[in-house]
Amino acid sequence: MSDHKLPWLGLVFLAPLVALVITGASAVSVISQSSGRIASVEAVGEFAARAAVALDDLQRERANAANWLIVRSNASRDLYMRNWESLDRSGDNLFALLSPGSIHSAQFRPEMEDSLRLALGDIEAIRSSVAEGSATVDQALTAYTEALNHFIDVMALELSLATGEQTRFTGAFVALCRFHDRYAEEIGAGLFSYRAGAITRESHAMLMQAIGAQDSYLAAFHTLADTRWDRELHALIGRTDRESLEAARAHLITAGYGGPLDETYRDWWRETRLPIYFELSTLRNRFAQDGVREVLHEARERREAALRGAGLQLALIILAAAAGALGAWRLMRPDAPEEAAPDAVREDDDASLADPA
Repeated sequence: MSDHKLPWLGLVFLAPLVALVITGASAVSVISQSSGRIASVEAVGEFAARAAVALDDLQRERANAANWLIVRSNASRDLYMRNWESLDRSGDNLFALLSPGSIHSAQFRPEMEDSLRLALGDIEAIRSSVAEGSATVDQALTAYTEALNHFIDVMALELSLATGEQTRFTGAFVALCRFHDRYAEEIGAGLFSYRAGAITRESHAMLMQAIGAQDSYLAAFHTLADTRWDRELHALIGRTDRESLEAARAHLITAGYGGPLDETYRDWWRETRLPIYFELSTLRNRFAQDGVREVLHEARERREAALRGAGLQLALIILAAAAGALGAWRLMRPDAPEEAAPDAVREDDDASLADPA
């Protein structure tokens, strides 16, 4: 083998080897990232389900606080106090997900538990004054609503940070949680105003904000959620007659500006809108669980597709390496003897013809 073939021989061996290493590293990266995403989706699903339960208990405690401060009966106070236990249990269940012994704890930021405790800790500042009866209804509703908003903000941030590739599910779940809470705010403003016999300035402001925010959260859910979930949500809230809803809202809004608050729509709020609120809670919890399973299935499909693609790339590289090896084998063969030039052959033939000897 001549020396001028050695550089080409090196390239023939080196190029497939480099390509094989690069493709192999890329395949390992895809597989590891896909596995990480699946684990993250599982963790997010568990977190979303437990956070939804805590949200329910937090909303219930807000309602029981207002009820106790309006009715002022022993039974209403006991009901409020008992709800402390429910919220504490759901909070402990949520924090257990983040404890070092949890299989999902590594999926979340170490600061997450502190953020959640700070959000739920806002409740401690108002509980004692509500239990003593020294807080007003508006003070209690405002404090609990701020705590709920803080909790949802923290939950939204942690969901986004925990799994960036699942932004559609995260955004849809948070939009549904916010819509559900604004729905609860509106019902609370209506029911508690009728129970108190008048609507205060603070309750009126809360009512207006809750009504105005619902459509924006519905639009966000419509954009981000799958069609079947969006249809189910609209079918549920569509059970309320639109004309009756607008009339009931207008009655409260007018009362907030100094108009009379009679009993016209009192039963309507309790019998029509309250059952839908509870069904919204069920829908939100199902979305947290079933929606995550759907996302998990999609993540697994992406992982399998990534594995198939990586396998195909490796197969192509192996074929290229085999072709390179074949070329290298041909280059490594001993040099063949050079053939005589055609012109030289003709000259020899002519010379033999000219010399009869």
